[in-house]
This record gives sequence, C-alpha cells and structure tokens, in this order.
Amino acid sequence: MSDILIKDFSVDMLTLGDNGSFHFQKEKIPTLPGWGEPDVLRMLQLLPGIGSAEESAARLNVRGGTPDQNLVLWEGIPIYHTGHFFGQYDAFNPFIVDEVDVWRGNFGAEHGGRNSSVIDIKGRPDLVDESTWGIGFNLLHANIFMEKPLFRKTKYKRGAILLAGRTSNASNKSKVFRELFDQVFQNGRVALPDSLRQNNESTTWNPLIEYGDFNLKMRWQGKNKNDNAISLYTGFDRLDYYYAFDDSLTFTSTKDLINASNFGISWQHSADWKPNLKAQFKMAASAFNNEYTFRWNDEPDSIFIYQYNTTNLLQDFSTQMNVDWTMDESKKWTFGYHFTAQQSNLVYRDTHVLKKELNVFSQDTSVLGLHTFYSAFDHQLNKQFRYTIGLRLNLFPSRNLYFTEPRASFVWRPLGNEFSLKGSMARNWQFVFQIVDFTDLGAGEPLWALAKDSIPAQELWQWTFGAGYETKSMLIDAELYYKDSRNLTSRNLLVDRGFERPLSFDGSSVAYGFDFLFRKRIPPYSIWLAYSFGQVEQKFPELNSGITYPARHDIRHQVNFVNMLDLGKFDLSANLHFRTGTPYSIPTVVQVPCPDCTVDNYTHELSFDKLNTERLPSTLRVDVSATYSFGKKNRKWKMGLSFFNLLNRTNIIDKDFVLDTPDPDEPQADYKLQELNRLAAGRAPNFFLQYEW
Repeated sequence: MSDILIKDFSVDMLTLGDNGSFHFQKEKIPTLPGWGEPDVLRMLQLLPGIGSAEESAARLNVRGGTPDQNLVLWEGIPIYHTGHFFGQYDAFNPFIVDEVDVWRGNFGAEHGGRNSSVIDIKGRPDLVDESTWGIGFNLLHANIFMEKPLFRKTKYKRGAILLAGRTSNASNKSKVFRELFDQVFQNGRVALPDSLRQNNESTTWNPLIEYGDFNLKMRWQGKNKNDNAISLYTGFDRLDYYYAFDDSLTFTSTKDLINASNFGISWQHSADWKPNLKAQFKMAASAFNNEYTFRWNDEPDSIFIYQYNTTNLLQDFSTQMNVDWTMDESKKWTFGYHFTAQQSNLVYRDTHVLKKELNVFSQDTSVLGLHTFYSAFDHQLNKQFRYTIGLRLNLFPSRNLYFTEPRASFVWRPLGNEFSLKGSMARNWQFVFQIVDFTDLGAGEPLWALAKDSIPAQELWQWTFGAGYETKSMLIDAELYYKDSRNLTSRNLLVDRGFERPLSFDGSSVAYGFDFLFRKRIPPYSIWLAYSFGQVEQKFPELNSGITYPARHDIRHQVNFVNMLDLGKFDLSANLHFRTGTPYSIPTVVQVPCPDCTVDNYTHELSFDKLNTERLPSTLRVDVSATYSFGKKNRKWKMGLSFFNLLNRTNIIDKDFVLDTPDPDEPQADYKLQELNRLAAGRAPNFFLQYEW
C-alpha cells in the first residue's frame, strides 16, 4: 500500500502530562539559543519556576529549592554529578536523549527522596531495524554514538543496542571556553591576571580541564512483548591546575587536583501480566566520587612538602517494584515497594612531609537502609473531574523510625478537555543533602552527606493551585505554589568569605510564588514566554540573630522570551532572558584581639551581623542560534552557530568581600577591604556540526 502522510501542527516540543509533569518529546528538544546544540538541564530553565542563581546548567533552583533537592534520573539511575565544566554543561549526551519528564514538586507517590523536583531522563535506543551512527563536535567537546539492532528481526523478539560517548578538548583555547572558564574561576586562585600569566618569565600557569561521559544501553522485547533494558552510564570531570614561581633564587609551586565522577548501572523490566494489570521492576546502582587534593612545595626536586586532601564517596543501590491495576475505565490503583541502601564517606586529611605527620581532621561514614511502601488511587469521577490520592511510608528498621508522605491532586475540566483547573498537596522527606565547601580555587564540586541520628531528614509541605489551557498549537499554564521546609542544615548554604557559618540543623524556609507559561505556534513561527515570581526566606536560630532573611537563591522575577523560526532547512532562535538580582551581605570591619601582633594588640576581621540585606543588579541577556540541516534521509547533516550573551552585557551573579590585613609586625590600621564581583560569561560564540547516517 502507498504511504499516507498526515500533516498537523502541534506544540511539538512540550506537552502537559496527565500526572502533573511537563513532557519533552524525542528529537524535538530544541537547539538552545546561545548554546549551539541541545542541553537538557538548560532547556528546563526555559520553564517557569526553574532557574539557576549561579547561572549554571546543572545547579538548578526549582521553586525556591536548592540544587541538592532535585532528583535527577538517567534510565532510573540517580545521578549525583549532573554537570560538566563545573556545572556549565549538563552531564547528559543530548543526541541520545529519548524523552524528558520534569515535575516541579507536585510528583506522585511513586517518586520520593527529594523535596523540589524530579527530572526523569530516558535515552535511546528504540527497537530499530536499521543501524544509525552519529558523530559531531562543537568548540568544547566531541560526541559519537551508534544505534543498531540487537537481533535479527523475528516474529517474537526484537532488540537494539546503543553506544555513545563525549569527550572534551583538553587543549581548548576557544572564546567560549575562556568565557566559561572565567565565569567559574574569576574570583579564585586560578584567575591570575593576563600580565602575570604572559609577561612574567618566572611564572608557570597551567590549568587543565577535562570532562566526558559514556553510555551503553541494551534493550530487547521478548515473545510476550515484555520490555527489558540494561543501561550503563559514567561521567567524569577533572581539573589539574599547576602554578609555580621560580626566579632562580626562590621556588614555590602549588598543584590543585579535582576528580569528580559518577558511575551507574540499571536493569528495567516491564510486563503486561493481564490486559488490566501491568508491572515494572527496576534495579539501579550509582556511585559518586569526588576528591580534591592541594599540594604546596618549595623544593624543585620534591613532589610536595604539604598536602591537603578531601575525599567524598556516595554509593546508592535501589530496587523497585511497581504495579498498575486498571480496575475499570475510571479507576486505577498503583502500588509498589522501593528499597534503598546508601552509604556516604567524607574524609578531611593533610600530610606534612618534613614533620612526617599524617592528620585526619574528620572522617564521617553514614549508612542508610530505607524501606518504602507506596500506593496511589486514581479516579476519573466523571468527564470533568479526576483526583488522585496517595501515600508513601518510609521505614528505617535500624533506627526504629518511620516517615509518612501523603499526596493528593485533582484536575477539573469544567469547560471541556482544553481548559483545566488543578491543585495538589504533598509532604516530602529528604534523606540526602549537599555540603557546600568550596576551596579558594573559586570553584569545586559540592559534597554529599546522609541524614543520621545527629542530622535530621529534611521535611517539606507543598501546596499548588493552577489552571491550564492546551490545544494543538497553544499551551497556557499558570500555577501558584507555597512550600514550607523544615530541618534544614546550614552546611549547604552559600556563604560569604570570612563568614563563620555555625553548624545548625534546625533551619526552616518558606517559598511561595507564581509561574506562568505561554507557548504558541503560528507556522513557521513559534513563541515561548515564561514568567516566574518567587520569594524564598530562611530562618536559622544561630544566623542573623534568629531573624528571617532572604535566601541567597531568592530570585523575585524571571522572564524567558524565546522565539523560534522554522524555515525548512534553517532554524533560527533567540531568547531574551531577564531576572532580578539575588541578595548578598555587606560586612562590617571590627577589631579583634591579636596576640601575635607586635605593633598593635589588635587586628581586624569581617562581621556579618545582618545577612542578605542588599541585592545585585538585574541581569539581562540575549542569546541567539542558527542551524542548517541538509542531506538525505539516511545521510543527515546539521550545523549551527550560536552566540551566548550576544550583546556582551556585564551581568553580576555574585558579590564577595575580602579583607587584607597587614603582617603582624606592621600597624593594623592599614587594612584594605576588597569588593569582588563575579561576572557571568560575556559574548561567547559556539559552532557545532553533527552528522548521522
């Protein structure tokens, strides 16, 4: 029979899921304006309520939450190292992404373990009959993938295998690399002035950044059409920074090493036991490793005289069973069991070669074994009204503790299928969190820790209410939210230099806001407008005199205005990004006793009596991209050029203060207070080329 082609226009990239999620479909994830190729986590920042106070790809703030409150899954594997290049690129190869589902907090009973969001990413392959190869590069890295049938096509069995990898250019000198490098390191020890780098023959300055990821997936379907998949993922980032000063009279060198990686493997099986009874089984293991080493040396023939080392390891194993029972056309019952075993290890130590000493400052090992039972009942009461009620029950047998998580949501369509009113209520518990402990490099990978007897689990109550309108070519979504968090720890707060952060585990925060999304397509033009209003306030008894203060990631207003034009082989896109500035603290200089001072008996230090009383200026950025596709059906080329921050605006994303005090044998009144502005990347062009056959 001849082929029949049906053409229709729809919101091709994004749809609203029935379960409260946003769903991005495969091969329709856009080439991001300003980025030159798809990037999953940066794409999510086009949604209202999702942004990054640090202007990074990987460290997302979802509706007032912190980055560690996002559960990021790749093929069911929890990913703890989500960003390459210290968060500037996400850690997922966009050319093998199949689909993405994101919940901004109102997820169902089948998900848990994080308080802000769930980002579920699924990769290729499809059950293909022909092989597909792809290779490409941009000015930061190169990628390659292969997708081919696993078995010969038979009546009862089909399968496919996927291999994919990305690697960075270790000797990168491109403009986009320099801009991202400066954004990450500009206020740290790595950021030496150009005059010192180039015009001083006694100085050696050599930072090396490498990153990459690898994916393997085998998928097959048996005689009864049971679906099976085995997936493997590994990603890594490495910084090797060497600095030396040698003028033939004096030799001093430092070396900083950061190795961060995430390895994961999963097995997934889904089966239709009966037409109305489906089951899913999953097993996943994930291992995050982060090691930082600093070496100091004043002997040219020695490896080091002094060494400081931090090691962080988080291991995660989980197994899950989920059963969907369609009781009748209007009722569905979902229930399941989830076992999670986690272990974290955090060690601080240093070594003195001359003193022949090895000191371990801290060694913290925590083990968590969690049994979770969950159930949800979904009822289509009539054509207009649908509701879901659910419950998660988390049990810690070793600690004789249990944590309940009630969930409820509804969708009411009083005027037909296009318009809907919706709402949700949920209680969440989180048992893993990050410690922000960056070095004076100006960058680093946060450390992961587990809740234990001395560190309580973080609790969140969230309520949402909104409305949606969706047609084939238009999507409007608006939602109000309110979040009340308790048992927060001060160890994951972004703080200023010189600020003594007291240890506290009884903090709280309140976040509330409004998110609005408008998406319209008028061939060949597509428009995307996302607006967010939000406010986040924190309270710790030991901080700010116990008075509530704005969180460091409190972004009051954020707008993304995306324009896309499809001209056949050409795709043009432009995005206007605006957000108001985040809070920062202004310190005062106070006198403190100085027993080692010989001229004066005092010195000075910074005091932060009030936190986050000022705000940075608003940021405004215009990003553009253009891509050109050509070739035949089985020989497809795509090339593109993009400009991040086309107008080269100076945007301040952080402000810090450094106090320089005189040596102990000099008058202490001659101190200097420096103000350091951390700037977002300037104009950064990028070019990419992709070929698939």
